[in-house]
This record gives sequence, C-alpha cells and structure tokens, in this order.
Amino acid sequence: MRHGEVLVTWQLGSPEIEREEARKEIQKIFTHHFKTEHVHQTSAAFSHRNEPLASVPEERPRGSRFRLLSHTLKVDAKAGAGLDLAAEEHGMRVNKIYVQPGQPGLMVNDLITKINEIPMNDKAERVEEIFGKHFADGAILAIKRHAA
Repeated sequence: MRHGEVLVTWQLGSPEIEREEARKEIQKIFTHHFKTEHVHQTSAAFSHRNEPLASVPEERPRGSRFRLLSHTLKVDAKAGAGLDLAAEEHGMRVNKIYVQPGQPGLMVNDLITKINEIPMNDKAERVEEIFGKHFADGAILAIKRHAA
C-alpha cells in the first residue's frame, strides 16, 4: 500500500484463467488486511509484461504502533540519495527527502534500521559508520515507520 493505492504485478501463462484467479486472491488479501471489499480496477490493472515479480514487503507486528517495510535505495551520481539523515541509536532517521533522485516509498521520520541486512542496532557513531560502509545504489533498507 503506497499513497492510497495498491499496485500488483504478476506474470500470466494462460491470461483468461490466471487473471480471474489472481484477481480473486488479491481481493481476499485486500479484504483481510483492509477490512473492505472495494477494489477499483484501472484499465492497466490487468496488463502484464514479461518482468520478474517484485514485491514491497510490509509488516505490522500485532499490537505494535509501527510498520516494518523494505526500500531499495536510489543513489544518483550527481544528486546522491537526496536524503537528509541523522544517525541515532538503533538507526538513521530520515529528516528530509529531496526531489532528486527521489525515494518513492520513504517518508520523513522513517527510521532505517538495517542496510543490506546489516543491523544498525548500536550507538549513533557506529550506526553512521555501518550505514556509510554499505551506502550504495540498490542497497536494501529495512525501515521502521510509526503508524498513524
């Protein structure tokens, strides 16, 4: 779920059969997680390309006030990552996100807790060192986001 919309990508073998099965499965997931049966399908909703399946994992441990997400870092040669970060105990806090290169899916106040599966569960100085060592285009970030 990103900005009020759910995007789903899959590969089809037999479009007519698998499309309906996939739609039903997506509806079940949507109903379970969002307690609604409303699904708006755009004309592009069932278009497909021969690309690998991708997902944006998002978890919310029961009873918690935060969600866990995954984000692939975009780093541009000129603009860098376009993030203003602050090292703190247990991670890097996102203070500002610049337009270039853009980090769709990240939000101000997110806490980056891991980079390439390396935990940043340490003092602020060590967190900054770990992050800097693994900082690169395509790095996988584990994000902790406080729920509204």
